[in-house]
Amino acid sequence: MRLMKTILAFLIPVLLATGLPAQIYVAPQGKIHFHSSAPLEDIDAISSEAKCMLNTSTKKVTASVEMQSFVFPKALMQQHFNDTYLESDKYPQAVLEMEIVEAVPFTKDGVYKITLKERLIYME
Repeated sequence: MRLMKTILAFLIPVLLATGLPAQIYVAPQGKIHFHSSAPLEDIDAISSEAKCMLNTSTKKVTASVEMQSFVFPKALMQQHFNDTYLESDKYPQAVLEMEIVEAVPFTKDGVYKITLKERLIYME
């Protein structure tokens, strides 16, 4: 979940930058970084293949990422992530569906702080 929220912080300003009313905006290539502190070794990974979509009329936001697109500093970490922990062959994609809580003036240029309410998180 934290993983997908990280990408949204990057993608939503890009999607809103056009300032057009009631449309669907797609950011086809976003970046997600995650970090986990572990007793033996910290775990970091990056994917540059995340996708995000914003519907300004419904205020719904969807983000997705292919699980095997994450690159780790060590090949063994990447193998364990995909084979053991996430079973990426069975669940190749993670999807997060959310909704913007506040009213957002989509037609005005600017930077807006928003709150996202999770609607659905799933692996497919």
